[in-house]
Amino acid sequence: MTVEGRTYKPVVDRDLCQRCSVCVRACPAEYLPDLRHDKDTVRGYVYTNIDLVVTEFLPPCVAACPLGQDVREYVQLLSVGKVQDALLIIRKDNPLPGVCGYVCHHPCEQACVRGSWDDPVAIRELKRYAVHYEIDHQEEIIEALKERKHSARGKKVVIVGAGPAGLACAFELVMQGYTITVMDALAQPGGMLVGAIPPFRLPRYVIEHDIGIIRSLGVEFIPSVRIGKELTLQEIRRDRFDAVVLAIGTWKDIALGIPGEDTSGCLKCLDFLNTVNAGHAINLSGTVLVIGGGNAAIDTARTALR
Repeated sequence: MTVEGRTYKPVVDRDLCQRCSVCVRACPAEYLPDLRHDKDTVRGYVYTNIDLVVTEFLPPCVAACPLGQDVREYVQLLSVGKVQDALLIIRKDNPLPGVCGYVCHHPCEQACVRGSWDDPVAIRELKRYAVHYEIDHQEEIIEALKERKHSARGKKVVIVGAGPAGLACAFELVMQGYTITVMDALAQPGGMLVGAIPPFRLPRYVIEHDIGIIRSLGVEFIPSVRIGKELTLQEIRRDRFDAVVLAIGTWKDIALGIPGEDTSGCLKCLDFLNTVNAGHAINLSGTVLVIGGGNAAIDTARTALR
C-alpha cells in the first residue's frame, strides 16, 4: 500500500501487495478502536470499510481456505523447525489435519501469491509433514491440547454420526469443555473417510491417528448403533444428554434419472466403494465405464483397475 500524506485515501498497488496484513496489524487502531472512526485518515478509511479489511488484507491462502486456517503462521513456524507450535496453530482451526494433508483439494495453493513467480508453496505437503511428526510425538501434542481445553461445563452432548462432520463437531465441543459421546451405525468411526475414500489415497493409519487424538481428549465413541432402530432420539434425550447433534452424512448417490441405470451390472459409485473398502469382493469383467470425472469417479476407476 502506498499513501501520500496523512489525510489521503490509501492506494493499493495490486501488483506489489502481498496481502501480508502487516500494515493492518501495525496500525494503532488495532489497539485503540476509537481511532477506527477517524474518517479523514487512512486508518479510518480502512476500518470503516469492512469489506476492504476482509478481502484486501487477508492473505489469499487464508482467504481461500474453507477453514480460514492461518496458513502463513504455521508455514513460517515449520520453516524454522517449530513443528509442535505449527501443529497447535493448525489444530486451532482444523480437527482433521491428517485427513486434509492427504485429500484436501488445497485451494490455498491455487491462491498462493508465490505461484506468480514460480510454484506455490506446497502447503498440503507441509501439513502432511507436520502430521507425521505429530504421529511420532503424539503424547506431547495431546498434553498441549489438553492444556487448551476449557473447564468442564457439566453439559453432555451426543453426536449422531462419526464421519468428518461428527468428528469435527466432537473435537470443537470437547475443547469447549462439553462431555461428548459419538454414536455411529458403522463398526468403526470415520464415515465416508473409511467407507468411500480408498486406502491407497487416504492411509487408514492417518484416519486412526486423527480419531485417536479426538478420543484422547475424552470423547467416547459408541459403534454399531442405528438411530431409529436400536435406539430412538427420544431415548437418547432421556439418557440425560443436554443436546443432540445430527451429523449423519450424505450416503446416497445422485441418480442420473435415465432409463437403465437400475439394471443389473450398473453399480452406484458409493455402494461400490463402500463394499470394496469394507473388504468384500465385487466381480467385474470386461470393460468398465465410469460416468463422472470428480474425485469419487477417479477413486472408482482406480479401485476397479486394481
